[in-house]
Amino acid sequence: EGAAQSGQLVAGLLTIDSVDRNDRPFGTTFPYIALPQNDNVNNGTERTPRIPEFVSVSPERILETRSDQGGQRGYSGARPVGGQAIELQVTGVGTSMVPGDAGTVLLNLTAVNTVQNGFVTAYPCGTTRPVASTFNPVAGEITQNLAAVKVGANGKVCIYTLTTTDLIADLVGYHPSTAAYLPTAPERLLETRSTEAGGQKGYTGAAPAAGQIITLDVTQVGANAVPNNASA
Repeated sequence: EGAAQSGQLVAGLLTIDSVDRNDRPFGTTFPYIALPQNDNVNNGTERTPRIPEFVSVSPERILETRSDQGGQRGYSGARPVGGQAIELQVTGVGTSMVPGDAGTVLLNLTAVNTVQNGFVTAYPCGTTRPVASTFNPVAGEITQNLAAVKVGANGKVCIYTLTTTDLIADLVGYHPSTAAYLPTAPERLLETRSTEAGGQKGYTGAAPAAGQIITLDVTQVGANAVPNNASA
């Protein structure tokens, strides 16, 4: 019920208070841990507690296609084959219980028991699979990548594999719907190969040579058209 300051008992913290709140004079209320910036602490703008941009969770396996590793999770059936897409529920599952309105989930994706080289694409369910690669499984090796995947219809993300392989997904965090981070569907902006469907993108010419630098436009291009004022 409050804190002692100069020998007097002052009002305690309220639900709305936060450590960066600087709208109260030091002499009449709990000083918190406020540090002066450009404005006088006593005349600053009132601030409510900040909503987190990212919520980390204890790593939790929500996809396991192997049946000999404690049982399958988020999937049932034979090892995924080339051309198959898994619809993985990422909200409201496990102990993490990612909220239904989460914008993005962070997944550590792994491929094991891979038959031949290929690629895996993670994307929001309910959308057209993009021409993009999240990571590239290699035959006989364990490969993985950390991916931020926009949450799709009904709280699911889709994981497509070009090759027959077992797939694992470990959930490590999510962006709340109120986060400033804006997720997009994966989109290929650079393709130097002329032999691929659709030809080259973001580049024209022969295969890049050793020591060559490619300047890639990342704003106002493609379907996502990232705005010019984007910072990352």
